[in-house]
Amino acid sequence: GSPTVLGNKRVCVGSNDKTLYFFDELGNKLSSFKTGGWIMHSKPMVQSDSVVVVGSYDNNIYSVSSSGRKLWSFETNGKIHASPQQFSNGNIICGSFDKNIYVLNKDGQIVNYVETGNKVISSAAIINGKYAVVGSYDGYLYVIDAEGKVLDTIPIGGKVFSSPISLDDGSIFCATMNGRALFIRMADYSAPSSQKL
Repeated sequence: GSPTVLGNKRVCVGSNDKTLYFFDELGNKLSSFKTGGWIMHSKPMVQSDSVVVVGSYDNNIYSVSSSGRKLWSFETNGKIHASPQQFSNGNIICGSFDKNIYVLNKDGQIVNYVETGNKVISSAAIINGKYAVVGSYDGYLYVIDAEGKVLDTIPIGGKVFSSPISLDDGSIFCATMNGRALFIRMADYSAPSSQKL
């Protein structure tokens, strides 16, 4: 998986040996945490200087301290390939192979979930800390607020494997599995409906 740097110079990375590892800045292993499945792609999300949140192919999202101790876990009905992301209010968003996008609070309790038409591999792009854009294999981008409410669904004509990114002007770049690269101008979801672009 992709490594993450914690604020205290520690590095965290997941592996296909089903383990999350913590290292110091010299490469010495400090601790590890074993899951029941591959940590295939999910990049650990820094929740604090000593805590990360990560997904595993054992269907769980985990919060783990840098000492290798599990703080909480949330079980879905599918593999977790996506990287968890965090809103400015502390809530966490992550999709699952079970076709759902989950919004959890900082303690791992479910706030809401969004059903899509196919598995969710894509990680969320967070916009201004308030909204997330997540792609699904059903060919749609989902715009979701920090409480898990769907603000918009955008058809893009192809399965989404890669993760969308938010550009400086607020637009979204997204690639699909049918060979398209899209730049999407987002609505102002904080404006009244009549003023949305």
